[in-house]
Amino acid sequence: MKELRPLGEQIFGSFTSSFDQMVSGIARGTQDIKDSFGNMARALIADLLRLAAYRGILALLGGPGTAFGGAFARQTGQLQPVQAYARGGVVSGPAMFPMSRGVGLMGEAGPEAIMPLSRMSNGNLGVQAAPMNVTVNNMAGAQVDVRQDDTGLIIDVVKAAIAGDIARGGNPIASSIQSSFGLQRAGA
Repeated sequence: MKELRPLGEQIFGSFTSSFDQMVSGIARGTQDIKDSFGNMARALIADLLRLAAYRGILALLGGPGTAFGGAFARQTGQLQPVQAYARGGVVSGPAMFPMSRGVGLMGEAGPEAIMPLSRMSNGNLGVQAAPMNVTVNNMAGAQVDVRQDDTGLIIDVVKAAIAGDIARGGNPIASSIQSSFGLQRAGA
């Protein structure tokens, strides 16, 4: 990999080139001063953005002479292998990653999970677990209702037990509802 010139030299070179073009345009009469300064500013900004993008990519790849000082390069100067996380994983220490507006840092306070996102049936983007089988051993003989909706599997045991207590009466749940709402049982 080619060693980059120091950042200051690159910025100075970009400025000098843009300034020379500005002076030439004014001297030849092909541009007025206002247009020349505008063109120079645009050229400088484009060069600086190109430089930042190039150095950012090299920094993530561990290139020498980068803005991050080759943070990902081994002491031997060799690039570290790229670790793929398409199926998720755990980052156990600080690691930088590219973002749309710069560079992010993860794992700086300890291990962090990487989880792939997928589009769910309701249209939301999120993390999904693999489908699983659930076995319920009903040792109490209670009625168990099982249903499934967009949010997953729902096992209704408690609701059925409460509904039975209310219907039978003569228990704390039924008594509480009767006294709270001033109700009396039919036929009582």
